[in-house]
Amino acid sequence: MIVSAGCNIAGPEVEGALLSHPDVAECAVVGVPDAERGQIVSAYVVLAAGIAADALCVKRLQDHAKAVIALYIYPRAATFVDALPKTETGKI
Repeated sequence: MIVSAGCNIAGPEVEGALLSHPDVAECAVVGVPDAERGQIVSAYVVLAAGIAADALCVKRLQDHAKAVIALYIYPRAATFVDALPKTETGKI
C-alpha cells in the first residue's frame, strides 16, 4: 500500500491502468519517499516496441491513468526500463 498525502493507494490498481495503455508492455508501481506527500506513486515501465521513452510519453501515460482511475493516484514519476526483475516463476 502506498500512502500519499494521507490517501491509501493500491499499486495493482495503478499498474492495471498503465497496462491498459498500448504503449506499455509491462510495469511495476511503488511508493517513493516525498517530503511534501510522504510518498508518491512511481512507475517503472517497459515500453512496447518502437515507443520513445521521453517526457511526452510520461505525460501521455499520466493523462491516461488520470482518465482511467482517480485523479489523485496517477503516477507522479515514471522510469523507463528495458526489463523488470522477475522471480524464477516469472512474477515481477
